[in-house]
Amino acid sequence: MPAYAQIITHTPEQTLQWREIAISNPGRLVRTIVLQPGHTTREGDHQGDIYPAMQVLKEISMDLKGQGAVGNKAWVDLINAGLAEALCKNVCEMVVFFQTLPNMPKDLLKKVMEEVSRSYRL
Repeated sequence: MPAYAQIITHTPEQTLQWREIAISNPGRLVRTIVLQPGHTTREGDHQGDIYPAMQVLKEISMDLKGQGAVGNKAWVDLINAGLAEALCKNVCEMVVFFQTLPNMPKDLLKKVMEEVSRSYRL
């Protein structure tokens, strides 16, 4: 995630908190990333917690390059807590909303649409 986006979505303190949660309670992280609008987890996590939880998930997954999935206990614990199913659920239920300015130039709108749709291609 670009640094400017992190400032908008969550604080470094939240990321630190979620690093600890990912290790101590991987099921909580998994429950958080599949939250629906207006819902909370049993621990009280809400939609504002999704971004820092995903940032930590990204960091853990990047560690796989150095030691492999089996050597990364945090990754194994997340998988055992249902991470694969949660990520598949998110992809299947993903909805993208565009809010555009009324006077947005059509060429700019087309460029944005192409950029967003690019992330869905394998």
